[in-house]
Amino acid sequence: NVVSEYELDAFRNVAEAKAPKLLYLDKAMLMKQQVTLSEKLYPDSIRIADANLKLEYHFDPQHEDDGVSVNVPVAILRQVSKAQVDWIIPGLLREKCLALIRSLPKSLRKNFIPAPEYADKVVQGLEYDGRELTTVLSEKLFQLSGVKVAQDAFNSSIIDRHLNMNLRIVDENGKILGSGRDIDALIEKFAGEVTRGFSRRTRHDIEKEGIIDWTFDELPAQVEIEQAGIRIKGYPAIVDKGDSVSIEVIDNRLTAGRLSERGLLRLVMLQLKEQKKYVEKSIPGFEKFALFYATRGSRDELLSHTVSAIFRYTFVEGKENVRNEPEFRQRMKEKQHLMETMNQVARLLDVILKQSLEIEEQLKSTATDHTRETYSDIKDQLGRLLAPGFLALVPLRWLSQYPRYLKAIQYRIDKLQGNLDRDKVHMEEIIGYSQRLFELDDPAPETLQQYRWMLEEYRVSLFAQPVGTSMPVSAKRLEKEWEKSVSV
Repeated sequence: NVVSEYELDAFRNVAEAKAPKLLYLDKAMLMKQQVTLSEKLYPDSIRIADANLKLEYHFDPQHEDDGVSVNVPVAILRQVSKAQVDWIIPGLLREKCLALIRSLPKSLRKNFIPAPEYADKVVQGLEYDGRELTTVLSEKLFQLSGVKVAQDAFNSSIIDRHLNMNLRIVDENGKILGSGRDIDALIEKFAGEVTRGFSRRTRHDIEKEGIIDWTFDELPAQVEIEQAGIRIKGYPAIVDKGDSVSIEVIDNRLTAGRLSERGLLRLVMLQLKEQKKYVEKSIPGFEKFALFYATRGSRDELLSHTVSAIFRYTFVEGKENVRNEPEFRQRMKEKQHLMETMNQVARLLDVILKQSLEIEEQLKSTATDHTRETYSDIKDQLGRLLAPGFLALVPLRWLSQYPRYLKAIQYRIDKLQGNLDRDKVHMEEIIGYSQRLFELDDPAPETLQQYRWMLEEYRVSLFAQPVGTSMPVSAKRLEKEWEKSVSV
């Protein structure tokens, strides 16, 4: 007999006078069985950088910790895989895939309707394999539909906040320093704390200073260190200290490898002082091509970089890592090739420095309003190829290609007359591929070295095709190399 709000109020007035909580329901009455969450779908912890880190769950769309949070010790922040945290947790993976599909531009999104059905299909057998979720999702969608979806077509910025892992950065005492869902921004924000946090760890027995010869034990690829109750990874490196080297444990594998190459070079040069003095005095034609370098830097600077490059090309570059004393003694035998490398580098520098100077003089003497943009692009290219200290960075493989790059530049200049419109089109294309690399804080990251030199080869193919390239190169290959490199 209660069929309206009026009758409901009348009923309550009478009934609740005797039993005020007659219509109340408590949790026990509502829950017929205990709710359990699958450990596989909603784990209590996640293994990141070989450390088990606890996960916490918070449901409140208005709260900054909404979703899944993980406490990351600041000391291992640089070891956290961006791709791994991108995968969130298995229990939210289907929802995130659906959100990403719905974030596609309409022109692509219409190929995946109904979106929930595609999300159900792609999530089957989907597991983290080291790559970012959007990369794998692109592949799965292509397999299902035959429609190609570029990784950057997904608009991750518009998906719900709880579908991105919340990283809470903590110090060695567990105090929260800050939080966020953009790992790159966190690494940049806490760069100083990362270094200090790792340095405050327990010193490892392997670490030493003042080394001038291989008098230490075998250098393992990685070690474990305990900090704030968590075992974290560290990477032993041979670090150049000028008049000696030290053994230090670094928090990043790639950084440790790069440091060890320089440290090994220093250790070799400390052991071969007489050979180093001989090379300094014997580089064929050095005084002549030092004059060509005068507009870029001093003679002493060029000599130092040239000698260092000759030793690096002979003992370090392109060779296996040295991990123990027998390998070091074996590597020292490469000194028999030192003079051969010295002569090769001298011949290259003679051509490179002379030809680049001639090109720069030509640019000055033939510049017009019509050629201003092209000449500016060529100057920028030369500036990158022959940047101060370029010998300390350029591998011998690519230094050997410099004469061809300069030949291609000369060809471009010679054919510019009547070709300005075409040159401008090519220039706009190559600048687009170049900017994203050269605008990075580190314009020569380890993982993008191949991409950096592919750019030079692509310039040859665009502006001086008859000169020829040293590898197959195209816009498609460049894009593929970029995607592969930035996902590392």
